[in-house]
Amino acid sequence: MQQLPNRGVTVLAAFKIYLKLLESRSKGSSKTLISHRKLVEAMSLPPRDVAAGIDHLVVNRLVHVRQHPTLNTAGHPVNEYDLKGPLNGHGGPTN
Repeated sequence: MQQLPNRGVTVLAAFKIYLKLLESRSKGSSKTLISHRKLVEAMSLPPRDVAAGIDHLVVNRLVHVRQHPTLNTAGHPVNEYDLKGPLNGHGGPTN
């Protein structure tokens, strides 16, 4: 997290998304499943800001994203987010 600049909409969106991902994961797990649409709704941000925030987390190696083969109840694709940063719940940074 230290390498993240502290200004800009994208960085704020990235921070909010990271916190939401932390909140939505199962206890003891670094992974969570959530759709992009659900993140947009939860963050109250435009879809482009959520996408930019996720990209920012990926570029800074705080999150790894892959599309999960499951669809949510509304039929939207679900992404699997693997938290890689210092707040991932495993006591320290991971690679």
